[in-house]
Amino acid sequence: MVDNLLGAISPHICKGCGAIGLPFCRCCISDVIKRNHPICLYCGAPCLDNNLCKSCCKKHKCFDDLLAVAERSGALKRLVGDYKYNSEVECCRPLADILSNRLQNVSIPQTAVILPVPTIPSHVRSRGFDHTLYLARQLSSRINRPVNNKILIRTDNMAQHMQNASNRRKLIRKSLAISPRLATGSLLPVPATPDHVILLDDIWTTGSTMETAAKLLKGIGVKSVLGLVVLYQPKRVN
Repeated sequence: MVDNLLGAISPHICKGCGAIGLPFCRCCISDVIKRNHPICLYCGAPCLDNNLCKSCCKKHKCFDDLLAVAERSGALKRLVGDYKYNSEVECCRPLADILSNRLQNVSIPQTAVILPVPTIPSHVRSRGFDHTLYLARQLSSRINRPVNNKILIRTDNMAQHMQNASNRRKLIRKSLAISPRLATGSLLPVPATPDHVILLDDIWTTGSTMETAAKLLKGIGVKSVLGLVVLYQPKRVN
């Protein structure tokens, strides 16, 4: 409601074409959907229609499939950046539309749940909302699968964006954990572990966060993990 009122006074401007009215207009959404980025997020090898080649699938067995929308550049980079860092919450809606389209040709079990990668608590406090959880809920309304954000937790406030790939891998192993309610030996009531999970995050940089989360999920009995990200960081060419 607040966003609608502000929109009447200071309307959104499309990050792609500059049209007034929406943070990302229908034409720009359609343009993103028409493009295809079938490359492996790990090695950059060409893929058919997903983002995990056969070789990396064997190496990184925690993922049963891996999907991304586009590389982190241009209008989509601005859209995600303004949503995540400038609290432009309305940007979430076109992102959810684009993600739901990316899943259009994927067979998703009816029992699958959407699991957002946990956001660092200090970031949630500073931004005023959990951007990944909110995106998961928007996606949930489009693909009719529930959100479960009670399985994974963050154990610290360590940000990774200033770290190199090696440090990211080391830090994230200590920063993500299974909720105590699901941990072995817990005396608390244990909720059912889902068989199938759509693991959602906004940006794939090195894959450390997503991979750690996927391994933790497989470790508690999740049968299949579909990794889903909005953007992937292009690999640097030396």
